[in-house]
Amino acid sequence: IAQHARAQKPSVIYSRDKTVLLALRLLSNAPLAWEVHGLEPSWAVRFLKHATFVAITEGVKEMLVSRGIPGERVCVAHDGVDLTPFAHQESKDGARHRLGLPLDKKIAMYIGRLDGWKGVGTLLDASVLLPRDVQVVIIGGEQAQVEALRAAYPGVMFLGFLPYRDIASNEAAADVLVLPNTARDITSLKYTSPLKLFAYMASGVPMVASDLPSTREIVSENEAFFFEPDNAGALARSIAEALSAADAPVRAGRARQKVAEYTWDKRAERIQTFIL
Repeated sequence: IAQHARAQKPSVIYSRDKTVLLALRLLSNAPLAWEVHGLEPSWAVRFLKHATFVAITEGVKEMLVSRGIPGERVCVAHDGVDLTPFAHQESKDGARHRLGLPLDKKIAMYIGRLDGWKGVGTLLDASVLLPRDVQVVIIGGEQAQVEALRAAYPGVMFLGFLPYRDIASNEAAADVLVLPNTARDITSLKYTSPLKLFAYMASGVPMVASDLPSTREIVSENEAFFFEPDNAGALARSIAEALSAADAPVRAGRARQKVAEYTWDKRAERIQTFIL
C-alpha cells in the first residue's frame, strides 16, 4: 500500500484499520483518514493526529477531542441503511405465516446478536412480565446461545440466525421492535451506531429503545418509546405503552421519514465532502 501511495499520490487513504494507517504514517506521506468506531488508545490518536477523522458517533468525536484532535477535523457519520428492501415489505400476516409466528398475539421482536452488551437479557427478563397476549420473538444468535436461552426462557420464541437480506420482511411481522442495549458497557452507552436502529426506523413499526446517548443522537420521543436501560420492568412497561399508544403509528412514521437522511449513499456523500 505504501509503495502504491508513493507512486499514485492519492488524494487520501481511508481506513478503519489503525494498524494500516500507523504503518502508512511511517512509510509514506499520503494524506490519511481514519474512521473510528470506539475507544482508541491515546498514543494511536496522537501518532495519527495529522489525519482526518470520521467518528461513528458524537461520543467517539468527544473521545477524539479529549485526546487532542480539533473538533473541526472530525466528521460524525453514523451508520446507515439500504432502504431498497423496505420499499416492498411483506404483509404482517404473510411474514408471520412464513416465520411460523402466531397470528393472534402482539409480537415484540428483537433482531441481532445475543452478545451481553446488546442487552437481550433485559428483554428476556421483561418477557415474563408482559401480558399473555404479547409474544417476544428473538431473531439471531449462534446455535449454542439459542439452545441455552430457549431452555431458560420457554415462553420466548427463538428463530435463530436468519439472513440479513430478509430483515425488512421479518420486521414486518412485529407489532413493536426492541433495541435493549445496556448502559453498563461504554461501547453501548456512547460509541455504537447500531445497524438495527436504522433498520427498525425504516420498517414503519413502532420502536422501543434503551435511553442511551448513542440512541438519542438519532431518535427522540418523536420517533420512539424509551425505557431505563437494564430495567426489565421499565422495558415491559414501554412495550405495553408502544402497543397501546394512539400515537405509536405516528412515531413510527416519523422514524421512517427521518431515516431517509441515514442511507449509505447519504453517509458516503457526507464523508467524501469532508475528507476531500
